[in-house]
Amino acid sequence: MGIKDIRRMNISLLCKWSWRLDNEEGLWQNIVKAKYIKGAPIGAITHRPDDSPIWTDLLKIKYFYMRNRKVKVNNGQSTLFWEEPWMKEKPLCILHPVLYDLCLDKKISIHSVLIRGAHLNFCRWLPTILFDFWCSVIDEVFAYPYNNSFDEITWKMAIKESFLLDLHMTLYLPQTLGRPSHIYGLLRFLIESGCSCGWWRMVLS
Repeated sequence: MGIKDIRRMNISLLCKWSWRLDNEEGLWQNIVKAKYIKGAPIGAITHRPDDSPIWTDLLKIKYFYMRNRKVKVNNGQSTLFWEEPWMKEKPLCILHPVLYDLCLDKKISIHSVLIRGAHLNFCRWLPTILFDFWCSVIDEVFAYPYNNSFDEITWKMAIKESFLLDLHMTLYLPQTLGRPSHIYGLLRFLIESGCSCGWWRMVLS
């Protein structure tokens, strides 16, 4: 029962490193940002053949990390314009799927959209109805209360101090669905107490 789920533990560790890259300043963060990120939002980074093994591993869990990452936009440099929820609960790519499909700048940051005056590239001319939709989006974008500070990154289910706890709860929570309500509380107690994954599995079995 003391055998740990290595895959889940590895995802937790890599998400923690991604979190530190997003939220902390230090020598290794500066090196990674200079070599791989180069001022782009982390969600826009893709794998390259010359990437280091560690950076490749971080990119492999990017979808999981981005799915649970929440951003309060300030200057917009760390946030994807289309693919992250920032003005509303859903991202613009979900709210305006046709505009997103036609846009050639899918991985652009909010900051870059503002710098370019919202002059994005589309694969063809927009018909009147889509152009009107796009104008309404632009009006909302420029009405947003930006400021000059960095975007604030948070974890959807937790404050920073309990990051790993809530990451583990995110991993195991789907297995509590349909179970008696006390199972959720017991699982949280075991994780907070530092019990091994084997105990968690016994509760869920």
